[in-house]
Amino acid sequence: MLFKKPEVFVKNAMNEGNVSEEDKNEYLQLLSLMMCERPASLLGIQERKGSLSEGKQADFLIFDPDSSELISSQDIYSRHKDVCIYKGRTLKGRIVETYLKGEVIFNNSDPNVLS
Repeated sequence: MLFKKPEVFVKNAMNEGNVSEEDKNEYLQLLSLMMCERPASLLGIQERKGSLSEGKQADFLIFDPDSSELISSQDIYSRHKDVCIYKGRTLKGRIVETYLKGEVIFNNSDPNVLS
């Protein structure tokens, strides 16, 4: 299932109540390791991807863990969006901006920034 808002998966994980406020930073660091560093290493591209370091491509996002949002059918790309388990749920966190090779490709406040 594809989502207009990629933060749905992160929101769901943080909304389950398994992450306390104190553990939020540690959880996000683990999420970065699992979703960035390890996949880059497994694919053999860790010299240019997987972390923010000098000489690597700057692919990252700005995440606001304190915001919340009600998910509606309009937020989901799927032919079965009316029966999606996320529909009607209020989820915590929101992706504010996404960068690819250091350039903004998504800005949640400006839909025209999508590249």
